[in-house]
Amino acid sequence: MDSFLTTSEAYLAALAALLDRPDWTVGPRGMATRELMNWQLVVERPTSSLVVTASAARNATIARYCETERGLYLAGERSAEVWAERASKFWLGLANPDGTVNSNYGELMMVRRDMPGGLTAWEWARESLVADPDTRQAFVRVSRPEHQWRGNRDQVCTMHLHFMLRGGRLHATAVMRSCDAVKGLAYDAPWFCWCLEVMATSLAVPVGTYAHLAHSLHLYERDVALAERMLGRSQ
Repeated sequence: MDSFLTTSEAYLAALAALLDRPDWTVGPRGMATRELMNWQLVVERPTSSLVVTASAARNATIARYCETERGLYLAGERSAEVWAERASKFWLGLANPDGTVNSNYGELMMVRRDMPGGLTAWEWARESLVADPDTRQAFVRVSRPEHQWRGNRDQVCTMHLHFMLRGGRLHATAVMRSCDAVKGLAYDAPWFCWCLEVMATSLAVPVGTYAHLAHSLHLYERDVALAERMLGRSQ
């Protein structure tokens, strides 16, 4: 498992690995893709600061999208039209028949009350940590069985976010079944690091490490030139 001081360092290393030494070249849904399987990293000093690349234009897009996304997450907004208007028209192509999207992580983690006792998944994790600081049960479920239906175009990528209190610090691990390095990880990592900061603050403990496990970290061939610019390899 690779270890990095900052999220940006980890992110850029992931892009370089996908470009230079992918485990596989595959074509899910007919889209040529470079893939790292069961890719893992640890960030020693995680913060919710945005990923910074060598491309100023891409950095501006990441900043705009992350700010909009966080607002939509915390509002629990599921309308595909609202996501398309405020974030990206990409979401219209993922809409359910009723016009909603599934991958609102804020709604799934912090708004929806479908855990025992009517708790949110977030409240479940926090209460688990308060009840037993050594617990291994403080995970925030994200993907749900209800998302597994034929024809679902918005199959939630994140499985869960797991918290552990060890050595007097709060550590977090995000586990994803699928992670688009260019148009996913750059937004997901700051969100999960923000979640780590918020949970640590609520427990009055320091932030520990952030780990990220993706069963498939991938780069679509259509985004290779963009990845090259983000690494400063081309203009």
